[in-house]
Amino acid sequence: MKLKSIILNILLISFISFFFLTFGIINNFMKPALLEIEKKYVLEQFQRSEKIINEDLESLETLVLDWAVWDDTYAFIKNEDPAFIDSNIVPSTFSTANVSFISLFDKNKNQIYSVIYDTENDSISNFSNYFINKIKEKEQDTFLQFDKNINKVVTISYSEIFDSDKEKPYNGYLMMGRILDESMYDKISDRAGAIISFDSQSFNISSAKTKDVTLKINKTNIEAKRTFGDFKNSNLILKLESKRWIGIIILKLLNKTLFVSFILVLVLFIILSLCLYYFAVKKIENLKNQVEGLPLNNFENKLKVRGSGEFSDLATSINEMIMKIQNINTKVLLGKEKYETLFEETTSIHIIVDEDYCIKETNRKLESLLGFNKNDIIGSNILNFFNSKYTNKIKETIDNIFIGNPAEEIQVSLEDINGNTKYLIITPSNFLLVEEEDEYRILLVGNDITEKKKIERKLKDFATLDELTGIYNRRIGLEMLDKNLFLAKRNKWNLIVAFIDVNGLKQINDTLGHIYGDDLIAATAEILKKSIRKSDIVCRLGGDEFLVILSDCDWINVDDFWNRVLANKKDINDSNQFKFKISLSRGFTSLSENSEFTTSKMIELADERMYQDKLSRKAQRKVEIE
Repeated sequence: MKLKSIILNILLISFISFFFLTFGIINNFMKPALLEIEKKYVLEQFQRSEKIINEDLESLETLVLDWAVWDDTYAFIKNEDPAFIDSNIVPSTFSTANVSFISLFDKNKNQIYSVIYDTENDSISNFSNYFINKIKEKEQDTFLQFDKNINKVVTISYSEIFDSDKEKPYNGYLMMGRILDESMYDKISDRAGAIISFDSQSFNISSAKTKDVTLKINKTNIEAKRTFGDFKNSNLILKLESKRWIGIIILKLLNKTLFVSFILVLVLFIILSLCLYYFAVKKIENLKNQVEGLPLNNFENKLKVRGSGEFSDLATSINEMIMKIQNINTKVLLGKEKYETLFEETTSIHIIVDEDYCIKETNRKLESLLGFNKNDIIGSNILNFFNSKYTNKIKETIDNIFIGNPAEEIQVSLEDINGNTKYLIITPSNFLLVEEEDEYRILLVGNDITEKKKIERKLKDFATLDELTGIYNRRIGLEMLDKNLFLAKRNKWNLIVAFIDVNGLKQINDTLGHIYGDDLIAATAEILKKSIRKSDIVCRLGGDEFLVILSDCDWINVDDFWNRVLANKKDINDSNQFKFKISLSRGFTSLSENSEFTTSKMIELADERMYQDKLSRKAQRKVEIE
């Protein structure tokens, strides 16, 4: 990223951070605190309003309870005497009691008489009371009801009708209602100190079951809403408009503060950007253009910067660095020819690969090792030449160097053109070679250790195998027995040891010579190898003695094993391959006889039983010689 972009990004981030910090402080601390103060003040206004409305509800409830226990009211429900109506339900009653309608219902909630008062004409008229469904299974109730027909709030109170002594059962219901008109709202607003009304959309607000105050700050007032009262019909929303100027002014100032802060920071951002461009970025771009214009083969031209100061010092430092580069370049050109000669003539294998594992260059040593033509090697994927089990290790080594991680030497194998396995130790160079167009490559140095591997394999065979027979020697055999005995005891397997002796070896050595004796030992080893299972182990203890370890087996397996030995022995004897007949004695010991057996004890018992077998077979008889 260019310096100019970095500086502009820093300034822009600072500008945005400052703005959002200011915005966060105002919105998260100052505004909420002020709104909480306003909410508290509005809540007091709501409480005063609700008190007035509750007083009106209580006065209506008192009037209904009084009328509901008149004997005349009780008698009217029973006899429907017109005299009750003429003397009690007249226009003056409505105006005096401030009632909008009066309704009488029988016990089954059938309307008997219902009238509504017309305040303009001071008259009453019949009224079909559709609030009858609000009468519940209780003696009395008082509530507010929003009447959609007249789009007004109505105060309603009803009660069961009894005789004055309440000795008789109730025989009907009395219901009275008041429509909240403008005079009532004016009265509430005067005492509350705010404009009070009920929200006409209250029935659409499903979340109104709360006592929280919702504030809305307008240009000229503060509008608030709150669920009205503690009545069952509390889905009415009481609306309040307060002209509390101090709250509105402060909130407006906070909003203006955000706007002013935004403009000031924006102007500061523009000024700083221009200053940085003319006093820093422009000079740096000038230096960059001069550096890019320098020819790679001629560094005679030097960088120039007007004026003094840090940028002039920077130009001087760059000029000094250019001179050093020129000197180094001269030395590199002189050493390139020497390097190419060393690359080809070195005794090590040199391979140059790119990050796609493609071989870009190699020397004659790899060509002679594999037998492939050098032109066939260059351009190929290096992974194709190595054994598949080393592929991931080679990829990881190359990838680590390209990402800057150190890589260690690895040992791998590969096949030459004839299919022979070759072994290499590859030492990667922990640095990148840069070619033209910024193409990065790495150098892998390999040393052929094929002969060393062969010697190691032979030494291992000498250390583990019997030289004459090619089976395990005594040391390895006893170690194997120790391990198998331990596993058998831990896993509760049975283990059987066979001690086998070749009969008449001394007689053959004395009569036919040691060469034939060696043939007898080798043939016996071959018989035993062909007779054991894959899980069994055979070794030569020395001389004419062999040890067979039969792991996880029973006596049936032992019989099968010995039958295979006899069959293989018979095949050799019948073939007349040798001037002698092979004869063997054997003894067996099973771990099942004593779970505490040691290695030496099992061998000792098997040896004793082998000797008994030798005696029983009269093994001392002369060996049959052709």
